Amino acid sequence: MTAQPQLLPDSAFDITLDWLAATGLSACSDTIVSTSSGQGMGLFALPISRKTQRKTHADLERIRRDRPAGASVSPQSIYQEAQLIRRGAIILDYDRYPADAIAFYRPFHYANRDEWGIYFDIEALVTYVTSIWASVKSMVRVFDFESLLIACFFEVFQHEYFHHISECAATTMEIIQAQFGRTKPVYRPYWESRYRGDHLHSPLEEALANAYAYNSLSFLSRVKVGLRTTRIKLYQQALIKHWPKEPAGYREAAHYIDGGYVRGAGELARLMLPNSASPPGALDLVAKEVLLNGNSTFFAKPYIPVRLCGSAEAIKNFDGLLPAPVEAYSSLLWLDDSKAVDAYFEAQRRKPPVQPSA
Repeated sequence: MTAQPQLLPDSAFDITLDWLAATGLSACSDTIVSTSSGQGMGLFALPISRKTQRKTHADLERIRRDRPAGASVSPQSIYQEAQLIRRGAIILDYDRYPADAIAFYRPFHYANRDEWGIYFDIEALVTYVTSIWASVKSMVRVFDFESLLIACFFEVFQHEYFHHISECAATTMEIIQAQFGRTKPVYRPYWESRYRGDHLHSPLEEALANAYAYNSLSFLSRVKVGLRTTRIKLYQQALIKHWPKEPAGYREAAHYIDGGYVRGAGELARLMLPNSASPPGALDLVAKEVLLNGNSTFFAKPYIPVRLCGSAEAIKNFDGLLPAPVEAYSSLLWLDDSKAVDAYFEAQRRKPPVQPSA
């Protein structure tokens, strides 16, 4: 039996929320507000909202068994397309929405304990992916509509999850300072000034959130070369191509992908602690290895509150399109069977290199 991950007890998190409120470090409101993009009340004026739930292993097996068969694509054609993608000969070209046009993160510093978390506008998400699919379906074989929907869903979630990483980092700073008798706000001053900062790539958190989503895709493509890796490579190329067209901050993500994230995390920590006296490099080390990574959050990806918002019809339609949402956004679970394609990739990899003719 697989060991279950250890989660922060609800009581510990509730106690923390009570302490933040009692010390004036949080400013909770019962009103749903888009604190992510600063557009005030009612970004998602939607009648239905339900929390996502993880599927059991039996549920996933049933979903795989009952899903309709997709269009048959030969492993050879996928492999040939992968070579073109690797060389940059195929790049998806479509009008991209910034992640915060589809979802937003509501921080627990500004929400009551039943309303904080990640909110998805399901109708916006499906409309967005439908428009992308109309633009690219004649260009590629590696994606179908369902797999493209999952890729977009995963990417947007990872962007919003980085906002949770940032809030947890700032909260950790607040807790540690209080242990030394200094109850000093970190998150609220930072959050309320992030769009007015003087950083070259302001708002830096949005650049890092885009980069974090990109890097999360990279992490999941390291297992083996095949259909999964090919899809991820193509999707990442599209992200890099379209970032320059996004709003300020978001458009600067390419500076922080891969190894650039270390520097960016340190710069974000300095924005949270503008008067830090740490020696050069020390805050960068702490930001990357201790605070600003996915392992330092209060809630792991499958367990953070996520709400799917929209009309009853839209949510019912989404459930039919994507029956395992938690597994899709937290681990990029594609339900289609890629065994034949992956086996063909492996066979090609094992072939001896062609020797040049004399």
